Amino acid sequence: MRVIIEPSFMFSIVKSDGVFCYLAAFITQVFGVLFFLLLTKKHPNSSFSEICEKTFGKVVTKIIMILFFAFFAFKIIGVDFEIQNFLLEVFYEELYSKIFIIPFFLVIIYVALKGPRVFARLSEIFVPFGVFVLFYTLIIAINNAKIINLLPFFTSSIPSLIKGVNFGINQMGEFLALYFLMENLEIQKNSNIVKVCLTTVIAASVFLTAFYALFVAVFGNVAISLKEGIIRMTQFSTVLNLNFRIDGISAVMWLPLNVISLCINFFCAGKALQNIFGLKLNISILIIFTLFFIAKMLPFLTSDAVLEISNNYFCYVSIFLQSVFPPLIYYVSKIKGKS
Repeated sequence: MRVIIEPSFMFSIVKSDGVFCYLAAFITQVFGVLFFLLLTKKHPNSSFSEICEKTFGKVVTKIIMILFFAFFAFKIIGVDFEIQNFLLEVFYEELYSKIFIIPFFLVIIYVALKGPRVFARLSEIFVPFGVFVLFYTLIIAINNAKIINLLPFFTSSIPSLIKGVNFGINQMGEFLALYFLMENLEIQKNSNIVKVCLTTVIAASVFLTAFYALFVAVFGNVAISLKEGIIRMTQFSTVLNLNFRIDGISAVMWLPLNVISLCINFFCAGKALQNIFGLKLNISILIIFTLFFIAKMLPFLTSDAVLEISNNYFCYVSIFLQSVFPPLIYYVSKIKGKS
């Protein structure tokens, strides 16, 4: 989601080389999903916490759950600021953030407490429309794209490229939610699920990388100052402005997708907290909601402060969980299974 909403952040780091940074980041997502599916096929009908305890023991499992809790907590804060900035850029001139979250989060907490089946139903309703808007945006944006805006490539330094890849990975990681949903999956009954999941992730990676490339090709150096990329791509299209405006539809479409993302993050953070302290899931989710609401009242918790902490410090935890942890837990559990 953040790749389409906030492409300007990547542009500020590596400009057009962000295409390769995102491509490298997406490769980690593909391998992460692959190792998750292999782990699920190896341990059918087992929960994530059970597999962790069998593989690493109870103490290490607690540490892993703390890392996952921190990951999803940062995701919650990040998506919240994303929604807030989205509303300010697209719908409102002023927005009192401490008030606007109340109706939003009453809905979000209700859906999060309902669990995975409701997430699945909402995704079936809204995701196809989101995919259509993204695909349509890519087609329309080609008319305004200038290849010269993308050239030359590889002008960024090695440290900048590494920072860009780290930033790209840190923006992603949605597949980690699958670990807390794995007990609800029936991989053994559907032999095609591995192929379907991998095909979906690869297709999404190609589309989102193409989106960033077109974003830079359309706006050039101006891209650094443009937020809400998916909206801007459709606003500045002569084809659409003369025939049919779709930026309003894009704006309305991405909002429920962000809400679904928040619901899943709350649920997964609740599952992690449940495994750390042995609480009931509903209690864990309500505790996280209360802590988050209190955090929103803190004057120093701004989007810039959270972004700086996330990109400069927490990114290493995010990279570990996405790039190292999936193969690690699979191979260690495989070795232990043989012994």
